[in-house]
Amino acid sequence: MSETNLLSSTTHINRKIRAKYPHWIDHALHPELDITGPTDPDFSLLDRYVHDRDLKIPVKGGVIYQKVKDNDILASCLNLQDGAAIIAMGREAFHKNFPGCKKLYLWKSVGQERSIDRLIFVPYVLDEETNADLVIRWAWTGAYFDTDNTVYRHPPKKVEEVKETKAVEEVKVVIEATEATSQTP
Repeated sequence: MSETNLLSSTTHINRKIRAKYPHWIDHALHPELDITGPTDPDFSLLDRYVHDRDLKIPVKGGVIYQKVKDNDILASCLNLQDGAAIIAMGREAFHKNFPGCKKLYLWKSVGQERSIDRLIFVPYVLDEETNADLVIRWAWTGAYFDTDNTVYRHPPKKVEEVKETKAVEEVKVVIEATEATSQTP
């Protein structure tokens, strides 16, 4: 899924491959965002989004999620692909790029569970201090979250560059398809 150098802040992510959700997640709430984001992100340049309840007091994850959607920054947040790339970079790179961070939430990959309750969960990269590896866990958005490090996002310029690149690629595909059909006898 990603190519990376140890202790690097940058990596390459193949955005054409969708991340896999755990079996207990029925569906992604934003499947259109599963394969979006910079292909060569520099995680040292991520912006930390500070919401109005960022007062060092716990707040429900659903409140944070709603603010991210209402403020139109969901498309620039991290997703499962970013999380996998960060894990591949290793624990030392994680601490270098996200000092003091224990949980790095991946808001673009919010999903709804299969159970009768249909609860909403957000994945996050967790630094388990007892384990040498970083792992992806899921948090129920109805639980209280510490407000430190809850929302990181790609810089807006990078997101716009990706949208422009994607639009150019889509135009090229349409042109190639048109040329191919016009050449048939």
